[in-house]
Amino acid sequence: RRRVPGIGRHALLKTPRQDNPGGANSFIYCTAFLVTAQHAVTARHCVDIGLEGRMAELALGYLAGAPEDRVSRHRVSLGKQSEALDLAVLRIDPPASETAALILAGSDAPAFAEIMVLQHFAAEPLSISNDAECLALEARFDGPRTWDAEKQEEVRVTDALFAHGCDTTSTSSGSPVLNRSTYQLVGVHQQGFFEGEAPQNRALRVSLLREFLGDAGVLPAPGQ
Repeated sequence: RRRVPGIGRHALLKTPRQDNPGGANSFIYCTAFLVTAQHAVTARHCVDIGLEGRMAELALGYLAGAPEDRVSRHRVSLGKQSEALDLAVLRIDPPASETAALILAGSDAPAFAEIMVLQHFAAEPLSISNDAECLALEARFDGPRTWDAEKQEEVRVTDALFAHGCDTTSTSSGSPVLNRSTYQLVGVHQQGFFEGEAPQNRALRVSLLREFLGDAGVLPAPGQ
């Protein structure tokens, strides 16, 4: 509990209120995490419908048994996004505590490193996947296909993702992947896939996240 104040459930209303007066609310739920007191990161596909006219909220400290007044709720707006890396920066208001931000590891997770994924399973309170199979795996995958208008061709970031064996669900997108010994962030969980009959999860490498945040001016660029 001491180590997870910077991880939260992100809720995004699917239908703008003005288009659905009096209708039932339907939300997209994902997980997001703080990288500064004013910025969180999640998967881009969690917010690619946009926030205009939609309620969006990041609830930090949403833990089982936590009283309502201990859950920190923040309005969010969209910052820099990357379709190629499936990443989005969320600006949060009011700011959170600077000490809640996760620490990014200085290097990518090696194969078979023990990791854990902190996530909001099915929009429920925060849970942790950290069983014996929750390891970084050897397999690497390219990022999502994107269209390069200048080159007029599809492009992908080579070896952007690493496979891992941790349990996840559909609302786990954007969850932080942490080194189980250091608690430093080594990846961002994005999606699960089936290779034959075996489920296989994929997460973005932390080195690419750090580069993205440097380009966005959220964190110092690598080498600075």
